[in-house]
Amino acid sequence: MGTRLLWIDVILKKGGKVIRWESAKVDVSIFNS
Repeated sequence: MGTRLLWIDVILKKGGKVIRWESAKVDVSIFNS
């Protein structure tokens, strides 16, 4: 069970990084325009 929780935590962290990267790209495109 601990392994499953750890795996979910890894997915959430990866998803958070993707979301942050996407919002960073949006910020840059707004800044450039």
